[in-house]
Amino acid sequence: MIRRSQAFRPFATGGRRTVVLILLTIALLSALSVVLTIAATGRSQHRASVVEVAARQRTLAERYVQDVLLVRAGQQADPAYTAQVLHQSARALLDGGTAPAVNGDDDETTLSAVSDADVRAQLEQERRLVNDLTATGAAILAGRPASAVPETAHE
Repeated sequence: MIRRSQAFRPFATGGRRTVVLILLTIALLSALSVVLTIAATGRSQHRASVVEVAARQRTLAERYVQDVLLVRAGQQADPAYTAQVLHQSARALLDGGTAPAVNGDDDETTLSAVSDADVRAQLEQERRLVNDLTATGAAILAGRPASAVPETAHE
């Protein structure tokens, strides 16, 4: 006996189940994509705040050095304020909390504590660098030699 092959009928009504399963699969994958995108966006928003505050530290360090040089030259500046913001921002980056607003920059930013060991080590080093920078600036303003300030960050 020879079997007859069925003719291909793409528009036949017998394929409704297949079409429904395909549409369900597309809907499920779309929903999964939306959920994953929302979750990734939430994580990246926190990271963006951390990167923004960390980048601001460099600008604040430069401002601090300029303030120290201005005061040393007899001009008006407030290196103590900049040092305070540097310290508060370094603490917020490491331990979480609010990074203070900066004159001429951005608003306060609330950060959560860092749990990743490598990132924590980098931020602890950054805190030591801030301590060394502000201690050196204070020594210069007090007329003491900068070489007398111990370097805790081993730079």
